Amino acid sequence: MIDKGFENFQANRHAPLEHIFGNHEFCPDECPVKRAKDSGNAYVPKRPYLCKKLHLDIYLQLLAILDYFTTDEKIRQQLHRSSTQPNKALNAGDVTMSPKHRHFSSTCSLQDRSNTMIAAHNLGEVAFYLAIAELIGISVSDHWKNYLEVKWQRKIKRRLYVSKPKVKAARKECQQASLKDESTDTKTQDTKTPAKRQKTGGESKAGGEGEGSKHVAAAAPDAESAAALAENARKEVFDVVAACQ
Repeated sequence: MIDKGFENFQANRHAPLEHIFGNHEFCPDECPVKRAKDSGNAYVPKRPYLCKKLHLDIYLQLLAILDYFTTDEKIRQQLHRSSTQPNKALNAGDVTMSPKHRHFSSTCSLQDRSNTMIAAHNLGEVAFYLAIAELIGISVSDHWKNYLEVKWQRKIKRRLYVSKPKVKAARKECQQASLKDESTDTKTQDTKTPAKRQKTGGESKAGGEGEGSKHVAAAAPDAESAAALAENARKEVFDVVAACQ
């Protein structure tokens, strides 16, 4: 998208919103709907797309938010060739310290969690936790220092490993293969569904007509039986109330 220039980026800035509402005109080639269409497979989303007529209020609210963050000035700020991995790493660390499914509002707990993540990222976990221990007045043993050092070095090796071009290429291939398998499974399921429904309907019909049918419709009570049941229920209620008094 960056290589296509500012004009193309600006013209397709509504692609995420339109994708949610089932319009894939502005979607890039990585869109699963376009991938399935190019491969000749039918794509069935896990969740149905929203409708602009039924959810017009939601569409307008999201459109206003998207327009606010996709002005010409902000688009030019996004058109850079720097890596976004540090930003993703910070977001992942912040989510780990303050999970999204928990509501912290603007409490000091949220601030402390975010500050902990930022300090550990900038200083390193070893220096950060040693500084906290010194501030609180806790004596740190050599075993604890070794544990922090081993844990931090393991994290650094993990970062270096996942950032290698070969690892990134392999991860991308796995993702593409997963999308392809999902599209194939969806097409197979759509092909078998009508026959399965027809077979199920036939078995239900045959079972209903046969003598060994397990599902037998209960006969509806007549008016006199219904009135008698209602009267008995009323008497039981009165008896319970009298006993309580």
